[in-house]
Amino acid sequence: MTNPHLRQASNSVQVREPRSFGKRREPTSIVVMRNGRTSLFTVRPVLAAMGFGVLCMFAVGYFAATAYLVLRDDLIGMTQARSARLLHEYEDRIAMLRSNLDRVTSRQLLDQRAIEAKVAELMQRQE
Repeated sequence: MTNPHLRQASNSVQVREPRSFGKRREPTSIVVMRNGRTSLFTVRPVLAAMGFGVLCMFAVGYFAATAYLVLRDDLIGMTQARSARLLHEYEDRIAMLRSNLDRVTSRQLLDQRAIEAKVAELMQRQE
């Protein structure tokens, strides 16, 4: 069977002739022969493009899910490290504030003792 769009060149090379405008092109078909039965499937370009697009979307989703699972452990580790760091900073701040409170309390106690001593001295003088 010869293709009407091919012509024989001078040195036995087939050259495709340009199509004329408006000629209908045969749709792409897939023939499957199995156990003596023949099945013919016609593939429309729009459906093939949609199928390819869906396949690409699934591939992107698959790689995104894989990347998430791989990086999730790192994210969890970073979150735990940040929580531990914040906890240590908080405990350090509490310890610093307690030492300041102890210092102020001891000063107040010393001042109170000094005032009590002066009051006692004044009471002795007055008597």
